[in-house]
Amino acid sequence: MALTRYIQNGNYIDYTNTTEEIINTGDIVVLGTSRAIIADTQIKPGETGVLSMTGVYEVPADSATEFPEGAELEWDSTLKVAKVADDSKPKLGIAIYKKESSSKTAIVKL
Repeated sequence: MALTRYIQNGNYIDYTNTTEEIINTGDIVVLGTSRAIIADTQIKPGETGVLSMTGVYEVPADSATEFPEGAELEWDSTLKVAKVADDSKPKLGIAIYKKESSSKTAIVKL
């Protein structure tokens, strides 16, 4: 008997919204405490929708900070911005391009 069972390819995952708020397409959703990913569909409370586990997205970023391409980024759920990873927040991905301190967004590969 096999120890594993294939569920889905993993680029997208099914996700049930257990909150009382609508999750909008493009919202960043934190899974547990360690991973932040992006809603691919609107998900109403109690309903199941799709989250994207891969892709390149433009996201809000800490406008006071510069970071290089390839920097590991985390998602600050309180400020709703991507920041350079210091292992205190959920992982978001890596910066595809250098971000200047004056920029309010970053391009991130999940």
